[in-house]
Amino acid sequence: MRALFTPPELDIVYEAYHGDHVRLSDERTQAYLDTVTHSVEFARPRTAHTSLLRAAITLGRLVAGGQFNDGDVRAALFSAAERRRIPFREADRTIKDGLLYGSRLPRRLTNTTGRVRRASDATRVNRIA
Repeated sequence: MRALFTPPELDIVYEAYHGDHVRLSDERTQAYLDTVTHSVEFARPRTAHTSLLRAAITLGRLVAGGQFNDGDVRAALFSAAERRRIPFREADRTIKDGLLYGSRLPRRLTNTTGRVRRASDATRVNRIA
């Protein structure tokens, strides 16, 4: 019965090409935080909750990866929610849920962009080399 509920394995390999791991400047990480919270503050009508949830998930991943401090992220998200006039109880629940969900997929900001390759492409490269 358990085998019926086990999803099939995908043939996609997610690889991020980071090159040298260069620490980002504090200005750049702050700009990223500002951009994400800005998306909550200026969300279109009727999308404030979804925007807050997406922002919390995004920043939760970065908190889990060690890029941001949990307290700073919570403060920034609560501030953005308050300016967007999202009720406190709704904002609190949404931020907790988003940070928890985002913590399952930790990541860090890098200076280079990531790229997705299929496993079949990787094998082709290995065969050529």
